[in-house]
Amino acid sequence: MGALTLKLRGIVGTEISTTRYGHFNAFPLDTAVRRIDWYGKSPQAFLQTAHDLPSRPVVQVNHPRSSSIGYFELMGLDRQTFEGDEDLVFGFDGIEVINECGDGSLDRAEVLDWFAFMSRGARYFATGTLDDHTAQRARLGVPLTYVAVDAATPQEVSAQAFRDAHAKGQLVVTCGPFIDARIQGERVGALAPSPDGRIEAQVTVSAAGWVDVDEVLLIVGGEVLDRAAVPEGPGGVRFSGTLSATVAPGQDTWAIVWARGDAPHGPWAQGRPSFGFTSAVFIDGDGDGDYYEQPRRHAPRAPVGHISTAPATRVPI
Repeated sequence: MGALTLKLRGIVGTEISTTRYGHFNAFPLDTAVRRIDWYGKSPQAFLQTAHDLPSRPVVQVNHPRSSSIGYFELMGLDRQTFEGDEDLVFGFDGIEVINECGDGSLDRAEVLDWFAFMSRGARYFATGTLDDHTAQRARLGVPLTYVAVDAATPQEVSAQAFRDAHAKGQLVVTCGPFIDARIQGERVGALAPSPDGRIEAQVTVSAAGWVDVDEVLLIVGGEVLDRAAVPEGPGGVRFSGTLSATVAPGQDTWAIVWARGDAPHGPWAQGRPSFGFTSAVFIDGDGDGDYYEQPRRHAPRAPVGHISTAPATRVPI
């Protein structure tokens, strides 16, 4: 019998459930941290407190559109005007876009919020997680967020590397299919040039044979600009090819890849269809080496109204 190989590595984090302005996750955390104080603090002061912890954690907004526990909902965020409660600030690093698999619709509120933020210059990462509080519903750990780190085994992944990958948006979310994409030759989360407005994505989608995958989409700046059909087939690589689009040159934008099917699945997905998506590659179209005005990572971002006022785009279904 060979040596035992450890397949898992735990990274410490916590959900911070405030009673006034919603729920957040902070990670990684030192094991010595026993509490993150939010009581009596404004969102800006709380976010500063979380970011100032010794591990410099990233902070994610959880289920932001939940009616009674979602930050965007409680703060009255209007994604068209970016106005809201006077305490609304953007001092977080990422957004929980998918909480439970749902139907994978592109027009769900959290997806449109994420798109709107990116269209205004915020390089936020996106995650999909299971926020289940019981074992009886048997959701079996989906959705999942995969993190791209440069390591051969889980034991080689440091908490700092895990944190940095999240902060950069090196993430793929799945409720079934797994997407490996290079946009402009870059891993998701990167900044990539496109002086002529041409955007190209090399995409591989893998899935088990019983996971339905019907199409792959290239979404640029909030619009579906290219798509490819995925034929039925056995498990493994279900699609490998190139998606491309051309946008107005000289403008910054963003691009993601989304894969989806329409057949409902079994208990693992609660009878819902499969889908998956990447975080964004940010397109430097104006050649200045940046993506709009990049917000600071470890301090509260500018208050409402201090990010680009470019109009939000509703994604066609």
